[in-house]
This record gives sequence, C-alpha cells and structure tokens, in this order.
Amino acid sequence: LSNYKEHYEAMRERRGYGKANLLDGVKSDDHDITRLQRNLKDRFLIEESILQFTDDEIRQVIDFFTTRVWDGVQAATSSFEVSGEEGHSNLLRQCIARRRMHWLSKILRA
Repeated sequence: LSNYKEHYEAMRERRGYGKANLLDGVKSDDHDITRLQRNLKDRFLIEESILQFTDDEIRQVIDFFTTRVWDGVQAATSSFEVSGEEGHSNLLRQCIARRRMHWLSKILRA
C-alpha cells in the first residue's frame, strides 16, 4: 500500500479503499452512520477553524463563496424551480450545497 498523505488517505477511506478500510475494517461512506460521523467531525473542524479567522479572512471567504460558488449553485437550482424538470441529476447535490452554504453563512455571521 502507498502512503498518499493524510488528506488523500481520508478520501480513500470515504470511498472504501483506504488503508484503514483494508486493514482495520473501517467502513466507507456507503455506510450511513460512518458517513454521518465523518461529516460531523469535518463540520466541527471547520467551525473551529472559522472561529479563529480574522475579520479580513472572513471577508475573503464570503467573497469567494459569493463569486465562485453561490452564483453557480443558485443558477443550477433556480433553473430547476422554473422549468420543473424531473430527475435533474445534479439537483440533490446542488440542494446539499445550498444547505452547506446556509450553515456556513450562520457561522460567518457570528
């Protein structure tokens, strides 16, 4: 097995073929409880980081999300609302992105 550093290995574990999956029986994100535990751990780490940001860093994050992320997500989900397309393949992902941005906005306002 190769050592792909900490961050890439975490992604491999989420997909089910990391070292911990193979050697220690850790489950992939296909297992709902395991996925939820990983997501909550990630969320707490993000909250911890944001709480240490300076005002300037918070402005930079808000600017990034506004210009690089929000516009695309809003366009993707708004077009679905207008057209009423059924089975839009990215709708679920875009709705999850909207929910995550809402969560981030609440933290950044604090």
